[in-house]
Parts: sequence; structure tokens; C-alpha cells
Amino acid sequence: MPSFINTPVYILNNVNVSELGKFKKAYFLFLGIIYANIEKIFNKNLYCFFINILPFSNTKSRHKQNFYFLEDKYGKFYFTNKRFTRMVSGIEEFSKHLASEYLIDKIDFQDEDIFIDCGANVGELIPYFYKNYPNLHYYAFEPDTEVFEALKKNFSFQNGNLFSVGLSNQNQDMRLYVDTKGADTSLEKTNSETFYTIKVKTLDSYNFKNVKLIKIDGEGHEKHILEGAKETLSNTKYVSVDHSAEKGINKTKTTPEVYTFLIDLGFTPIFNYDLRDITLFENSNF
Repeated sequence: MPSFINTPVYILNNVNVSELGKFKKAYFLFLGIIYANIEKIFNKNLYCFFINILPFSNTKSRHKQNFYFLEDKYGKFYFTNKRFTRMVSGIEEFSKHLASEYLIDKIDFQDEDIFIDCGANVGELIPYFYKNYPNLHYYAFEPDTEVFEALKKNFSFQNGNLFSVGLSNQNQDMRLYVDTKGADTSLEKTNSETFYTIKVKTLDSYNFKNVKLIKIDGEGHEKHILEGAKETLSNTKYVSVDHSAEKGINKTKTTPEVYTFLIDLGFTPIFNYDLRDITLFENSNF
């Protein structure tokens, strides 16, 4: 049976491998081998050319002024690296899929609700919210200064704000370990040789009130973010947390500490997305 372990993720977008016949599997395996090498060899607009000719690409991508960007009926969406390929099947389509991973589609939002995105990266959830809840108050935190520039380009709400700051359990200076090829930049020490010092703050220092949802993807720093958000959490209905194996050099899960902390605060886990160890918690006291 063919192995797809080294196949780029976008090659298998919307493909159920278990349902493929022998020849289809061979086709996707062959395509994966080709594009895995293309990804290593080519950059910028030449790389975009190969992505654009994929038979299932519903977007057009380009590289300009240090950014990759895609364009389709939604408009343009910017990235700092080759992760833009996640959206080749469609900007809104991928954003909707990501919202389902974070279990956000389980929540009925109303106009003027507040959503706080902790670890927003380039704002891949923005198209989902902008299409379905354009009057939402969207607040995003992203510590990576280069990624933050793409986030600013993607921001499309009239209500809300963006913060180029890290979140933790104290207001202090911390070292940020940068993943230049992916999205695993973290305040936890990693194997990355690229790092710099940034300002971090507690979420409580922003005095948010009556929050509908906080989404937390801290690349292993989740407990510290939660510890710095105790007051905010008391005024929050839902929390979606990615507690998968991303913490530190050994890539450990933060499941036990996240569950213990939130349950002690009166939150109840109501839905799980097991493929990424993401849980949606509801505040029983809200």
C-alpha cells in the first residue's frame, strides 16, 4: 500500500485516502513525490506557478514584497511562507474547515459578540467570521512580528483590534522561538535557531468583558496563557483550546494541565476534535 507520509498536505485536501482505489492512490503518491521536491527547490512566483497548475487549485497565488498571497472570489489573503498552500482549494472553504477543527461552528454567534484569537497567526479564521458574522468584534494576538504584518493585511472587520504581543501569565520580556517555514513559533523553548526577545502580557491586562469565545493555540504555552486570563475567563462563555503535542523540544501535549485548570474554574468540556486534540469548553457559571 502506498505511503503518503511525505506527501504535502495540500495534495490530499478533501481526499479520503481510505476510499481511493489502487490507481488513484498511485496517482496521488506520484503527485506528492513531485510536489514535495518542487517545494524544496522552487520559491516565490516560480513556486506559485506550480501550485496554480494543480488540477484542484481554485485560487491564484503570487509572491510580492515578501508575501505569498492567494486570490479567489473572497479576495486576497496573505501569508509569510509556503503555508498558503493550505488554502489552494478556496479561501473561505479552508477557513470554514479550520473553524470546524476549532469547534467554532458549534457556537451560535450574534452581532456584536466578542471573539478573542490567541495565537492568530495570519488570521486564517477571518474569512469564516467575515462571511458569517461581519459585525463580530474580532480581537487577535500574534507575537511574531513578520506574521503580524500579514495578519494586518488580512484584517477585514470594522469592529475589533490586532495586538502584536505575546500572551503569558506575567507582563515581562520573553524569548520567542520562530518557525520560519510553518506555524510553530512558540514562547516555549524549541529546536529553532531563530529567536528574539519580545514583550508579553496577560490577557487580563486588556480588561475584556462579556466575551463569547476565546480560541487559544499557544504552541505549548496554553497553561500560561490561561493563568494570565483568569479574570477574563470569568467573563467568557466558551474557550477553544488546542492542547496537542506542541510543547517544547519534546513536543508534549498540554492536555492534563489545560483540562485541570479550566475545570477548576468551572468550565466543562463539551466537544472534542480528536485529530488535533482540540477541546471546546463551556463556562458553567456564565
